[in-house]
Amino acid sequence: VAVVHTKSPFYKAYELTEELTKVAKKASGDNRVGSWLHFLILTGGFSGSYETIRKTQYELPNKRTLKGGPYRVDPDEKSFSSIRKGMSCFAQKWPRNKLKELRDVLRRGESAQEYFMQEISARNLILPENANTLWKEDGSTPYYDMLELLDFYPEALLKPCDTK
Repeated sequence: VAVVHTKSPFYKAYELTEELTKVAKKASGDNRVGSWLHFLILTGGFSGSYETIRKTQYELPNKRTLKGGPYRVDPDEKSFSSIRKGMSCFAQKWPRNKLKELRDVLRRGESAQEYFMQEISARNLILPENANTLWKEDGSTPYYDMLELLDFYPEALLKPCDTK
């Protein structure tokens, strides 16, 4: 899925969608097990391939990446259902200004991130799935994808947040 500006050339959006499909198929492996979904949300203009966009806009200098997908449609750790649960928790428990701040903090250095984690702890805000870190061991974060999708995902489809 590619969400692009309405004034973007259709053929470029189509090519980008084709690349996203290939990445999702590659993630499914040789056996093509399960259904996979990959998305990219670009609010401004864009040029280049998916890899170029990923490297310039989603990869950070410290070998971390803001893009977590592709996601499996079936329920498991790297599934779209875990993203939906996280979006539900953010939408129901976090103030909008803190969500925007989190999106910005993910692009900043470790000291800004540590300060933000202390601030949300003091405010009794909990990251989805009660995580105590913004980053996974592989250097990715699920939160950026959640925050990007939250602006486009219909609120009626979000289920109540379970913070157990």
